[in-house]
Amino acid sequence: MSVGIVYGDQYRRLCCSSPKFGDRYALVMDLINAYKLIPELSRVPPLQWDSPNRMYEAVTTFHSKEYVDALKKLQMLHIEEKELTADDELLMDSFSLNYDCPGFPSVFDYSLAAVQGSLAAANALICRHCEVKLFTLFIFRAKVSIEYYNTFVVPTSY
Repeated sequence: MSVGIVYGDQYRRLCCSSPKFGDRYALVMDLINAYKLIPELSRVPPLQWDSPNRMYEAVTTFHSKEYVDALKKLQMLHIEEKELTADDELLMDSFSLNYDCPGFPSVFDYSLAAVQGSLAAANALICRHCEVKLFTLFIFRAKVSIEYYNTFVVPTSY
């Protein structure tokens, strides 16, 4: 049985950028390496888009453009270390991006990496590049005020 894992150096850096989860992704990958499991796994690179327009097209299939733009703005506000204006607070609150799920300097890139990993994992299973996908999932879901991190195995048949 072929087991795949979504992995890449930049992906690892982004996965470790959440202040809440820190280096958990790196810890999981280091444990996999310590147990000498890497040779048993098929590496699946995270999905890459050839343009920002293609990325927006893919992401806005599931999220509104307004939500994606607000998340991107939240990242910029944190990078520039700017205080949120009253209008910014209203915008972020409308998507639960302020209080329950506070932003951080790479929040948009972090969220986008979750999409890239999820789509790459799904594609590898659909195309039968592997029969099982070991996928370290990290998702920032501010709309429903949930942030979680988990590792799971998805079989292609039951």
